[in-house]
Amino acid sequence: MANDRWKLADEMNRDRVKNQRGKWDVVARDMGISTALLRNIRSGKAPITYESEVAIERVFEWPEGKVQRLLQEAREATPSDGEPAAPQWSAAQRAKWRTMTPAEIVAEGKLVETKFGTEGRLAYLEAALAERTRHSTTDVASSKDSAT
Repeated sequence: MANDRWKLADEMNRDRVKNQRGKWDVVARDMGISTALLRNIRSGKAPITYESEVAIERVFEWPEGKVQRLLQEAREATPSDGEPAAPQWSAAQRAKWRTMTPAEIVAEGKLVETKFGTEGRLAYLEAALAERTRHSTTDVASSKDSAT
């Protein structure tokens, strides 16, 4: 994904779901472009032309300039190596991992990848595994202590 598209793609998806705009093919039709072109715009494989920028803002009912603002915010949050900075995991996130199933962790990891790239997803999965391992080791040690 182009290093400046992750924030735009995330905001478009959030808006699409929140406002029940339908599937991406419906959004593309409303924009007057193909589904493939919309996918390529979101992923960074196609340039954002003036026409596509205006169409995005029109369909999502965003104020003029929001697309450029999202792209700029993403560029500012992205290090020079082209990947967004790795996220920091909060105490709440670490606690959440302890209650999630492995399948839920993998699914959430895929969402992390859309924002932070492959390296971010790997960091997420490694952190979740470490937290679950640390927690299960603590549980085992606590149960041994209580048994004596």
